[in-house]
Amino acid sequence: MVQIDVQTLLIVATAILGLLGGMFVAAWWRERESSDLAWWGVGLLSVVPGVAMIAMRGAIPDWLSIGLANALVLLGYGCMAAGAFAFDGGRLPRALVPAGAAIWVAACQVPTFFGDFPTRVATVSLIAAAYGTGVAVGLWRGRRVVALPSRRAAV
Repeated sequence: MVQIDVQTLLIVATAILGLLGGMFVAAWWRERESSDLAWWGVGLLSVVPGVAMIAMRGAIPDWLSIGLANALVLLGYGCMAAGAFAFDGGRLPRALVPAGAAIWVAACQVPTFFGDFPTRVATVSLIAAAYGTGVAVGLWRGRRVVALPSRRAAV
């Protein structure tokens, strides 16, 4: 049976996310009025160093591979949620974009939280799920603006 190395998968994911982010930023550069492209590009590019640091867990300090890495991933999710709202001309309140990362960084300052793996996983998952719900809401609200056949699947 073939074994899959998690660090290799994370490195490949980092490369793919970087390419996608770069493509979104390049598309936005050509069509600057589409702020959704900028949000998605910046979001993906924010996730890249976070996933790279997660891949380096054990080789770099925990405050980088846990604290900063997850904060960057959550910041990227916030940007992508803002992009989902902007896609149909809406707006996610700006304060919500970095809110998940800020909550994560604040929680990581508490030693009992930082030392408790299951609690960290649950917390980052809940914050990520909140952003995912925001993306779904943003896309669902725009169904009347642009009736795309893929919208339901995306939601």
